[in-house]
Order: sequence, then C-alpha cells, then structure tokens
Amino acid sequence: MKTEIEYRISEDHARSVFLPDEGKQINDSLRLVRLDAQDPRWTALARLYAKDKGKGFYGWTIRRQYSVGETNNAQLHLFKVRAGVLPTGEECGTVYSDMNMCPLCGAGRAQVSPLRLRIDKAPRRAEIAQSWGGEIIVSARVVRLLVDMHMTGFGLGPVQRSKKGEEEAFTFMKTASGKELVHAALQAGIEYPSSEFYVWINGPEQRDTLEAIS
Repeated sequence: MKTEIEYRISEDHARSVFLPDEGKQINDSLRLVRLDAQDPRWTALARLYAKDKGKGFYGWTIRRQYSVGETNNAQLHLFKVRAGVLPTGEECGTVYSDMNMCPLCGAGRAQVSPLRLRIDKAPRRAEIAQSWGGEIIVSARVVRLLVDMHMTGFGLGPVQRSKKGEEEAFTFMKTASGKELVHAALQAGIEYPSSEFYVWINGPEQRDTLEAIS
C-alpha cells in the first residue's frame, strides 16, 4: 500500500520545511504539498502543528493506493459513495424510530418502514448512490454481483417510489409470482419481509420467478 497525504499549510510553515519550488502555490499565503508515508519531514510538520496548536494548517486529504494483490485479498472494502439522491428518505415518508438512539451522536436510530425516495432524482448512471440522510441504494446489477459472489455483511430492502409525498407501495403478495416467492421463502425458513428475504430473492434459483413479477 502506498500512502500519500495532501496538506494545505501556510506559506510561512511551508518555507520552514520545504524548498520554494515544492508543492503548489494556491495563493500568496497558502501552499499545497504532498508527502508519502516515508518522508522524513513528518517530524518537522508534527512539531509545527504542536507548537502553533494547529494554526497554519488548513486541512489535509489522505490518499491510499493498493496493489491488485492487496485488493483481491482484502477482507473488508470501504466504499466512498459520491453519487447523491435528494431529498432524504425521511422527507419522502420513510419512518424512523428514535427509541434506542444515542442523544449525543444519533447512533441507534432504526428504520422501521420501507425506504421511500424520489427515485426519479437518482443519478441515472450511478450504480450506488446515497441520500443526504445516509440511506444507500444500489442498482439491480450491483445486487446480482453481491449475491452471485456470495458477499456477506450487507442487507437489502425494498425502495418505494415517492412522488410529492405519496408513496407507491409494492408488496409481493399482489401477484401470483410474488406469492410463490414468499411461500418458497417461508418454506426455507426466511421471513417476509426481511433483509434476508431480499438477498434470497436475488439468488439465481429465484431469478426467473422474480423477473416474472409485473
């Protein structure tokens, strides 16, 4: 793994550590510099930061590059979702429970209804998108990849289309094919509705029946 940190620091700090032609001059008082993890000047920067209590440091970005082998052998992948969806699920009618929510950080807030979003506002070419409220949606292609590759650690659920605050709910019990899927899931010990059910229905054995639902 190659690690590089991009710093925005004052020109005064930059002059005390770097050569005049190192980095990129943003303006007369600010310079952009990049350092890799092995650069010996980390110690000097750390001393400046401690001495001036962070003054003169205007943010940093950590960039990591992994080899093909590291990527293939990784047990956990963190996705940075860039595509956005507006508005949030809560604004579209998604219901949340604050019963077990931490009053300080907000952790523990539970979604208690199907996710409702303005799907027409989702980026058309994005395979993965996230609302401002943190809800993440994925394309059917991503779902199939996750299921076919036997990935774990994720859950799936329905997304209801919201239009002007009115939700168009969908239930598998409205069609014969949907009822067939629900019955087969119950026979397999999988409850409906549940995140496990939505993973199960995208498996290859159920795919033809799922695609028959109109």
